[in-house]
Amino acid sequence: MSKLREAERALQFATTVHQAKLVADVAAAQEVFAARQSLGETVVGYAHQINIHALAKLGELIAHAQGHGRYWRGRSGARELDAQ
Repeated sequence: MSKLREAERALQFATTVHQAKLVADVAAAQEVFAARQSLGETVVGYAHQINIHALAKLGELIAHAQGHGRYWRGRSGARELDAQ
């Protein structure tokens, strides 16, 4: 549960695509862990909620970056120049 609280707090301060993606990944991993360990629907739901919020923030940051020309597509995919 403490990792989920940390993830939720990190999401509040996430200002880059990388930070939001990291929070989404952590929340998704914690959701799977909670389900496999039978920690209860409350914990699984909390992890899922953080993951959904992180993915929403990720989408907002990507849209903002693309709208301001701060993303480009290279040979290895989209890369972030500056998402602020």
